[in-house]
Amino acid sequence: MATRRQISSLSRRCANPWLSGRLLGRALATLSVALPAALFAGFAAAQTAPPVVFSKTFSPDTIGPGSVSTLTFSIVDNSGAAVSGLTFIDGLPAGMTIATPANASTNCAISPIVPTLTAASGTNLVSLSSFGFSPSFPVLNAGEKCTVSVDVMATAAGLLGNVTGDLLADAGNGQVSIGKASAVLDVQREFLTKAFIDDPIAPGRTGKLRFTVTNFDRANDATAISFTDNLESTLTGLVAVGPLPPSP
Repeated sequence: MATRRQISSLSRRCANPWLSGRLLGRALATLSVALPAALFAGFAAAQTAPPVVFSKTFSPDTIGPGSVSTLTFSIVDNSGAAVSGLTFIDGLPAGMTIATPANASTNCAISPIVPTLTAASGTNLVSLSSFGFSPSFPVLNAGEKCTVSVDVMATAAGLLGNVTGDLLADAGNGQVSIGKASAVLDVQREFLTKAFIDDPIAPGRTGKLRFTVTNFDRANDATAISFTDNLESTLTGLVAVGPLPPSP
């Protein structure tokens, strides 16, 4: 590659302006062709996929207060080697707790390794600790994916952002930080909600189903309110028994 000093030297040695311009043009052309190759090489290195990918999602990602969503953590091993250790902690934000039942589960281990998953109902802490011995007893094989899932309940409305602590993974070079995972649960206030007051109930017995209508508008009245509820779609054979409250 021609340097600035070389280009200047070429200009001084050539008395002929036309020839000097030709040489200078060639030097600049060499410089302009060589630079992109170096830049592209650096760009390609920057685009290299991380060895282990850590992410999380809520499903559904939009619910109402008191409703439940499944929180799923996903870990993908792109390192080319088996992972022998995985650990992370996730503290849920205010307005979100682990549901009852928690339905917590994980497949981030390969038998006979048994992972430790902590997710107690009513608390706000999820943690995974899974350690094996490579190459004979890894917790995640190269190119594969494992997940951790737990049901969470929203106790307040709003956009509930959730960021985990660092995932630590050992793919043969000791435990290294992979980074954090984040997701947002949109908890929207609902105009109409329903809840079974008696839950559970035995077959043939009756229970109370409560509908609650809330007007969140402080300036305007809610009028002409009406709704229908197909009980059969909830449970085959479920019917309303009287007396029903009169229509307003």
